[in-house]
Amino acid sequence: MKNMFAQWYKDERGVTALETAIILIAFVVVAAVFAFTILSTGTFMTERSKEAAFSGLAQVRGSVELKGSVIAFSSAGAEVDGVSFTLANVAGGQPIDFTPPSGATIAACTTTAADNVVTVPAVPPGNVINISARDSTQNVLITTWNVCSIGYSDGNNMLEDRELFKVWVPLDSTAALENPLAENTSFNVEVKPPSGAVLILQRLTPPTLEDVMDLQ
Repeated sequence: MKNMFAQWYKDERGVTALETAIILIAFVVVAAVFAFTILSTGTFMTERSKEAAFSGLAQVRGSVELKGSVIAFSSAGAEVDGVSFTLANVAGGQPIDFTPPSGATIAACTTTAADNVVTVPAVPPGNVINISARDSTQNVLITTWNVCSIGYSDGNNMLEDRELFKVWVPLDSTAALENPLAENTSFNVEVKPPSGAVLILQRLTPPTLEDVMDLQ
């Protein structure tokens, strides 16, 4: 019996220092890998957040805003000839190229009907700003819009801080739309800068068309 207990005692072996060190090293390696994964994920999310913030800032800085009302014109009283409205750069915005489809240099607005004259380009338009019009029956890219400057201007085609540009968009069924805009017709005019938000002007024509109509 004594020999049996002695044999059992001899077989009881503890964890050696080497095995303990190996276990500790394994724990350290696993913890390091886990920490690296967490830090990498955090760095990636931070970079993504920065990219989203810069993208949002660029989107805002490249936008335009409406100043005043949208004015509609109808010479014959049967359909809308077109609309005009004034645009400005948003506060702190970057310059936006408003070269019209004709390619002409933007001139100062006058008090004559010449503001509403549309120059039809001889070649496909290469303008940066895209303007389209749509209602329940059509969605048309307008390629004959025109623009002039109001008040202060540095003489180029860039809409910059403190400048106002008046835009004329033809909407007649001869040169622009397939179907005329008659009375009580809801329509949208969309101004699309190259990088900023789209400016959507949603309006409703009045029950009776007049020469000049304030669509608010």
